[in-house]
Amino acid sequence: MSNIFELTDDYANVLKMIDEGWSMDALQDTLDAIKVDMDTKVDNTVGLIKSLEGDIETIDKEVKRLQGEKKRRDGVVKRLKDNLRYALDVQDKPNYRTSKNYIYKRNNAPSKNIIDEKLIPNDYWVSQAPKLNAKQLVDDLKSGKEIPGVELKQTVSLVVK
Repeated sequence: MSNIFELTDDYANVLKMIDEGWSMDALQDTLDAIKVDMDTKVDNTVGLIKSLEGDIETIDKEVKRLQGEKKRRDGVVKRLKDNLRYALDVQDKPNYRTSKNYIYKRNNAPSKNIIDEKLIPNDYWVSQAPKLNAKQLVDDLKSGKEIPGVELKQTVSLVVK
C-alpha cells in the first residue's frame, strides 16, 4: 500500500494529467492503478473534485471578465469608426487614403426596420413547432397519470460535502 506522500504524489499526478488534457480513459486507468483503502480514495478523490470545482469557478469569473472586456473593446472600435465616418462626412469625402491606410464609406445591404409587428401580414410569419410543457408533463406523471410515449425516470446524483 502507498504511504501518504506517495498517495499525494499519485493524486497530484492525476490533477496534472487533467490540466494537460489527458483523456478520461487515461485518467481512469491512473485512478484505478492507485491502490489504497476506500477512505483514502474517497478523501483524495473529493479533494480532486473540490480543486477542480475551484478551478471552474475561477474560469467562470475570468470568462465573464473577458466577455465584459470584449464588449467594451467592441464599443471602442465602433466609436472610433463613427469618428472616422464623421470626419469623412465633415469633409464631404466618400473616402480617404494615407500612406498606410484607406478608409471609405460603403452602403450596406438593405435591412428591415420593424415599426409595428401587428401590421405585418401573416405571409411573413414563420410557424413554430409545438413545444413540450415539460413541467406539466412531469407533474402529471408524478400524480399517476399515464401518458403514451413518456415515462417517469428516477436518477441518482452524488453529493459531496
